[in-house]
This record gives sequence, structure tokens and C-alpha cells, in this order.
Amino acid sequence: MRTPVAPLTESARDALGYSAQARSFAVCRQAGVRVIDFPEEHSFAALWVPPKYASGRVLVLLHGTGGTAYDEIKDELESAKQHGYMLIALQWLNKETQRYLDAPIVWRLVDRALHHAAAQHKADLAKAALCGFSRGGAVSYETAWRDAQEHRHFKLVICHSGGVPPNAVTAPGEGWRPDTFFSRLNAGTLEPDSYHGLNFFLYSGDRDEQWGMQMSEQMAHAQQVLPLAGAKVAAWVRDPRGDHMGFRKTASIHEQGIGLFLRLTADGK
Repeated sequence: MRTPVAPLTESARDALGYSAQARSFAVCRQAGVRVIDFPEEHSFAALWVPPKYASGRVLVLLHGTGGTAYDEIKDELESAKQHGYMLIALQWLNKETQRYLDAPIVWRLVDRALHHAAAQHKADLAKAALCGFSRGGAVSYETAWRDAQEHRHFKLVICHSGGVPPNAVTAPGEGWRPDTFFSRLNAGTLEPDSYHGLNFFLYSGDRDEQWGMQMSEQMAHAQQVLPLAGAKVAAWVRDPRGDHMGFRKTASIHEQGIGLFLRLTADGK
């Protein structure tokens, strides 16, 4: 039984003060972005709802290392305007402590934001996708796995420049302790149907300025191990000239990923 929680409320700025610091906030404010605070986790979600919202589609965004929810909204905004899907971006880095929320907490907050979007804006929770950039891509694998165990909201997971490390170490510069979830995924000890046929869209650039060829090697590994847990790798775009931000900087690649999102969430699917 789900524990009752207080209703969420929306405001113009986040209570943590990121809106006063983030360069992307001005774009978000002009677009009418609203904020849902999660004070118990020193976190918040930024929410953009299209005018005359009717598609029910919602794309959940997870920022990369050092990023903000406002950055993700800004980068995805024009496509969302064009295709009429809602955006929810979670701030999962606490910039004061420089600590990232663990995947179980990321999923819990995403789940609360999605249910708020359904109740207040008529988002269709059967038409949701998850999109993670860099470190946000890396945490998306477990976030999506947790969703698949409980609700199966997500039809698609887009992981761009955030792969599956063969050694299960997600942030080598912060320590070499293997991540428990990735260790299980790599060892094939997750249940064979853990992802229930969930679709993944992967992007890597061979000229990734942060990881080099290692990012494409991690994506090749992801392509191998995800099907062992029941996932379908619908596409892996490996750009030999692409960099870390290549998914969003290269319009044709971004359109390929979003096009898959639109097809998988079309009425009747």
C-alpha cells in the first residue's frame, strides 16, 4: 500500500535558490516553467506544460554532472514546443554538498512528479519516457528498472553519453567502488524480464571530450547486457565525429530519438 503523501504545489522559483544562479533559468521563466519543491531531499522538479496540452505525452529529464533541471528544460524546450509534450526535469544534484541522489530516491521523486502531472495537467502515465544525459543517463538504467518493477510508466529510455561501465564504476574520479545495480546487470543476475521489453535509445560520440572512445565502449557493453534483462535496444547511434553533447547538438540524431518516443506513445500503442 502506498504511504499517503502531501499534495505537491507549484511555484515560480525553487526554494533552494537555483533559479537565481542557473543561466538557463531566464529561458525557463520566459517559457512559463513551474517548480515543484521536494524539501525533504533538498531537490525540486522543473515542469513545463505545453499550451493547449492534449497529447498526454511527458518526457522526464535527468541532468548530467554539475548540471541543473533548468539546463535540461532549456535544451529540450524547442522540440517539446514543436511536438506538444510535457517536460519534467529533476534536480538530483545537491550543489551545496555535491552529492547526487541515489537511484531509489530519484525514482521516488520522479514517480511523485509524474502523478502530480497526471492529476493536475492530465498527463497520460502510459505515454511517458525517460531521458538522461551523461551521469543522468547512467542513473537512468536503474531508475527505469525500478519503474518497470512497479508501474511501467516508461515506454522508452534515452541514454545519451551515459553508458553501462563494464567494471560497474560510474564515477572513477570519486572512487572505485562498483555500483551494486550495475554489478548485477553486468553479471546477468537481474531477473530475465526485469525491463519487460522496455525500449532503449542509446547515443555515444567517439570524440567525447570527457570519456573519449570509452563512452562508445560503454554503450557497446550496454547493448550487450540490457537484452539479458528483457530490454530492447531499439537504436544505438554511434557518431564517429560526435562529442559529449552530440545528441542535442546534432538535430538528425535528436529527431531520431524523439521520433521513437512519439511513435511508441502514439494512440493505440
